[in-house]
Amino acid sequence: MANYFSHGITTKTNNETKAKAQSIFLDMLPTSWTVQGNSFNNGIDFYISSETMFAISIKGTAKPQYSGNNIICCIETRKLEYFSKHIAKPVFIVLVDIDMKRTYWLFIQEYIETLLEKNQPNWRCKKTVNLKIPLTNTLQDFNTFNAAILRATNLMLLYQYKLPFLMVSTSLEEAINHCQPAESQHHSCASDICSSTSCSCSSTDEIDLSQQYLIMGEKHYHEYITSLNQQKHNNCFAAMHNLMHSILRAMDEGLYFIAAKLTLRLTDIYFLAFTDLSKTVGANKAFALMDSGEILLERAHSLITKIEAPNSVLN
Repeated sequence: MANYFSHGITTKTNNETKAKAQSIFLDMLPTSWTVQGNSFNNGIDFYISSETMFAISIKGTAKPQYSGNNIICCIETRKLEYFSKHIAKPVFIVLVDIDMKRTYWLFIQEYIETLLEKNQPNWRCKKTVNLKIPLTNTLQDFNTFNAAILRATNLMLLYQYKLPFLMVSTSLEEAINHCQPAESQHHSCASDICSSTSCSCSSTDEIDLSQQYLIMGEKHYHEYITSLNQQKHNNCFAAMHNLMHSILRAMDEGLYFIAAKLTLRLTDIYFLAFTDLSKTVGANKAFALMDSGEILLERAHSLITKIEAPNSVLN
C-alpha cells in the first residue's frame, strides 16, 4: 500500500461501498507512491505522487454493468464539468468491482475531449453521464496504468492552452460584433471630432493606462519565453494566464487596439507551444495549437481593421 496522508479525512466514509472501493484501490498501489486525501467536496478522492502528480476519483460497485468490451461507470455531470474546467492535473476515474476486487481506470479529461464532446455534444444537459471504460484498462496491468499516467501528464500540458484561447477568442469576437467603427468612436476633447483610438489629444490617463497594459503584457510574454526555455511548464501557464487577463482587462476598458496587440503575443505563444509539445504528444495532437494561434491572429486583425487603419496591427 502507498504512503497515505489523510489531511483531515480517512478512507472510511458513510458509504460502505465507497469505503471498500477506496481500500481495495489503495492496497494495490506501490509503497513508493504518496497518497494525499482531498478535503474538498469536488469529486476528487486522492492526489497521488509518483513520477508525477495526478488525481483520483473513485466509484465502487457490487453490481457492475457491461456494454461490449466496456464496463459502465455512471457519474454526475457537474463533477465531469469540474474536472475538465478546474483540475490542472490528470484526473483518473477509478471504478472498483468490490466483490471481484478488480479496478478499472479512465483518464477523464481525454475522454471528455475526444469522445463526449464529439459523440455526445449535449452531454452537459444531462444530470448524469454513463462512461464506457475499456475492460483492458485494469489496474492489475500496472505497467499500462503507469504509462497512461505519464501520457496523461503530457496531454494535460496541451489542454492547459484551451481556456486562454476560448476566453480571448470569444472576447475578440464579441468586440468585433459590437464595437463602433473608428469614424463613430469619439471622446471628449477640444475639437470633439477626433477618433479616440488614434487622436493625439487622447487623455493622458488613457495613454498611461494603455502603456501599463502593454508593459505588463510584454512582461508576461517574456516570462513565458523564459519559463518555456527552462521547461518550467507551471510557470509557463501562469505567465500565459496573466497575459490572458491583461488582454481581457484591456477589452473591458475599451482599449481594443492594445488588446489586439497583446493578442499577437498570445498568438506567438501558441505557435511556440506547438513546437514544444509536438515532441511529447505528437504533431497531430499539438496541431490544435497552430489552429488556435491562427484564429487568434485572424480575429485580432479583424478587430483592428474595424477600429483603425487596416494594417495597423500587422505593422
